[in-house]
Amino acid sequence: MSLRKYRLESPFSCMVYTRCVITNHKFKAGPFCGLLICCRCRFTSCWQYVVRNTWCLKDAKLDISRVHDVVLVGGSSRIPKVQQLLQNVFKGKELCRGINPDEAVAYGAAVQAAILCGKGNEKLQDLTLLDVTPLSLGVETGRECDMTVVIPRNTKMPVKKNYTVTTRHDNQAVVRFSIYEGESTTTLNNYYLGDFRLKDIPPAPRGVAKFNICFEIDANGILNVSAEDMLTGQKMGITLSSNKTCEGIEKIM
Repeated sequence: MSLRKYRLESPFSCMVYTRCVITNHKFKAGPFCGLLICCRCRFTSCWQYVVRNTWCLKDAKLDISRVHDVVLVGGSSRIPKVQQLLQNVFKGKELCRGINPDEAVAYGAAVQAAILCGKGNEKLQDLTLLDVTPLSLGVETGRECDMTVVIPRNTKMPVKKNYTVTTRHDNQAVVRFSIYEGESTTTLNNYYLGDFRLKDIPPAPRGVAKFNICFEIDANGILNVSAEDMLTGQKMGITLSSNKTCEGIEKIM
């Protein structure tokens, strides 16, 4: 839900004007246009859980003491309570306020563009910007729509990983490989990316035929998934880009 500040009513609450479709479970779903009054206590409780989580550091296996600088990015980082919680997380470290939070991402994009074009001084060209996978990537396995993660979230790109699966039924002639993105253990709550099939599999008891699945992401974030029959050598695959619809992004979040 996108809110635009309308008028500051008091130090402890504010009035906001919004024109959008509310989908939050705490409100009745449907179109909404009008005023909302949000007290500071409720406002703080809505986001402090997110600020206190340090998933990124845990995924990177990085100790807080190894963080040199904390750069504020995004307009929400101006909220005093957010800054206070960040300082608490990083043991009182002074936050870097030299960059406009609204322009920080644009600065990074400009640096990356200069590196790709080979422009700028030697110091700039020595910089390396590493991109990671924002969400886990995997394949649907089992009968209960289980998702097996092949590439965990926050894995540095480019990356290539393999996983082996087998047939589920006796004399199975076709195997479908469904690719998903997300953090849920079931595919029902993850984002469907695409699928492909291997056909004409030789008859065999279940579990005998084995397939090597390869997930490969290049430096541009393009995902290539392929599966090879380890007995016959037959191979099929699919290429997926990172483009998503607004509805898809909302489902993942």
